[in-house]
Amino acid sequence: MQPKPAELEAVAGATATGSHQQELDRWRQACGADLVEFPTFEAFDVLTPMQKAMLARQARRSVEGNTLAEVEEAREGARRVYRLVSKVVLDEEDQARMEAAAIELDTLDEVLEERRASGTEPRR
Repeated sequence: MQPKPAELEAVAGATATGSHQQELDRWRQACGADLVEFPTFEAFDVLTPMQKAMLARQARRSVEGNTLAEVEEAREGARRVYRLVSKVVLDEEDQARMEAAAIELDTLDEVLEERRASGTEPRR
C-alpha cells in the first residue's frame, strides 16, 4: 500500500529537522530509560572453510528444482533462523550455529539473485 501524498508530506515535515538520535534521546528522557551497554568482543570463526563450503552446498541443494517462490520462502525461513541464533552468542556452539545460519542465508540470497537474473523457473 502506497502512502497518500498528505501522509508523505507529514512525515517529511516531521523529519525535516532533528535526527533519529534526538528522537531516541527525547523518548529516553520521557520514560526515564537508559540504554544498557554490553561489552563486545571479537568472535573468531569456528567453522573451517571446508565446513562453510559444505553448508553452502547443502543450502544450494535444498532448493534445487524449486520455484522462485519456494526459494524465497526458504530464504525467509533462513532469515528467521539467523535472527534467532544471532541474538546471543555465548560460546563456540552458539557461534557455529550463527555462522551456519549466515552461510545458509547468504547462499539462498545468491540463489535468488541468480534465479531472478536468469528469469527462468525450473521444470517440474
